[in-house]
Amino acid sequence: MDAKKWFVPFYGLIWVGVSLWLSGCGSVVGQGTPPAWKPGTPTANPTRVQITLDLVGPSAQTKPVVTLTNAQMVRQLYSTIYALEQMPDNIACTAERGPHYILTFLEGERVAVSVLAQRDGCRPVSIKGEAGDRRASNEFWALLDKAIDVATPAAKPQNVAILHTLQPEMQVESTQIADAVIAQRLYNNILKLQLLAPFPQSTGPGCQEETYPEYRLVFHTAEQVISSLINKSCGTISLDGNHLSRTGTYKRDAQFDQLFAEMLRQATFSPARPDQLMLRINSNTGDQQKQVKDVTRLLKLYDKVLTLPTTQPEPNCPSGEDKVAGKARYTSLSFTQWDLPVLSVSVYEGSCKRIDLGLTSKVLQGDQEFWDLLHHLV
Repeated sequence: MDAKKWFVPFYGLIWVGVSLWLSGCGSVVGQGTPPAWKPGTPTANPTRVQITLDLVGPSAQTKPVVTLTNAQMVRQLYSTIYALEQMPDNIACTAERGPHYILTFLEGERVAVSVLAQRDGCRPVSIKGEAGDRRASNEFWALLDKAIDVATPAAKPQNVAILHTLQPEMQVESTQIADAVIAQRLYNNILKLQLLAPFPQSTGPGCQEETYPEYRLVFHTAEQVISSLINKSCGTISLDGNHLSRTGTYKRDAQFDQLFAEMLRQATFSPARPDQLMLRINSNTGDQQKQVKDVTRLLKLYDKVLTLPTTQPEPNCPSGEDKVAGKARYTSLSFTQWDLPVLSVSVYEGSCKRIDLGLTSKVLQGDQEFWDLLHHLV
């Protein structure tokens, strides 16, 4: 809910920023007939390109910058941009918001040209100094995706943790492989796969994102936590290095699946036991966030949740009257082990009480012990 509130003004500001950027790129302001579009010519010989990523979703709070120094790839991307066709007039475009990229081509220390590529709507590519937009081609996006991938450094995992979901939210197993050599081998084999998109969890025709994937992975480095999802229906695996390290969605092949299956056979799984709990509380007094690291107490609550029976939801619960009266309180519980999501629960308290199990349709019946354990942590 908070994310939705944040996105609207944020993207409004981004649109203003993009409009100002374009206004300095030769766009015609005021009345009159705009001049005929004249394509520019690639006169520079750039040796590197800085790519600023303006993303969507959880990664939108930062704008990572990567620099491609492979001169051959830089020039191929540069010439491909100038070969793009003019955007047709009066074309209908979709209104979704996708990632935007600012490409700054450099010839030595001199800026040769700046380009804005928008991966939404009609996919316009705007070259600074040109009066009109160009239309991105599949070749352009493939080259840009590859450029971002090559420009982003590979990580050096120290270990890898794996979560195996047997029954969503209720029956999950986990293991941690502490051997850095094995973790690095698995990570490197992901990078050898075909890159489908330079961002994680993307889907393609005929498949969809899995709410509860059978396998989740987390690679730990000295600097960051890198999550990875295996999507069975899409035949993909993703890496989310937040563009500080390699980030993208890759097409799995038989060789990789065989390697991963062998790793699973050698690993020892056991029922997941959370080591952290994040509490997020929303009430009329404001929003609160609390991280619980007392393993003994959080495990008592975790074990209790697993024993709660399911029940039918009470009518009109949550209550709209509670919200008006300022009596509603929402609490979300996120249990994790080795940064892997083990269990999530949403709790409502007001004139009635309700416990929802993650993104499933199950409603749980709380008892006094559950409420006492929860209130003690809150």
